[in-house]
Amino acid sequence: MTSSKEGSYLSAKEFLDMVIQFERDSAQFYRDLRDRFGGEEVRELLAILEREEVRHEMVLREFEQAGEVEGFIQFPPAIELSMPELSDSDAGLDEIIEIAIERERRSVLIYENAATVLIGDFKGLLEGLAGFEREHEVKLKSFKSYY
Repeated sequence: MTSSKEGSYLSAKEFLDMVIQFERDSAQFYRDLRDRFGGEEVRELLAILEREEVRHEMVLREFEQAGEVEGFIQFPPAIELSMPELSDSDAGLDEIIEIAIERERRSVLIYENAATVLIGDFKGLLEGLAGFEREHEVKLKSFKSYY
């Protein structure tokens, strides 16, 4: 999957593929949570976040189809290894919201860090996604303080 013999570089296309999968996984994360909870406000927030993650995946796929993904990333982030998962099936709402907030916070960092080593449209796209993920974090925090 890497593009160099040493394995410390990843093509921008390979990174884009990882990010697409990450957004798909994020939508599934919110879908799974929504299916676990009966509270209408919680389910509504999780549905909104799920739809937004699906939209992010669509935007990334459109960008991929445009064929403008060039360059390499040295020491790319290991997205799949960096996201906290729900470990307890009996977790309460507070714990679930905290995990979701942490996932969004890490998403912002991954997108911002990757954007620092890229140029052009892909850089702008990642910066935009970082902004959206930051908004998700804010929504989750405001829901937590409201609930």
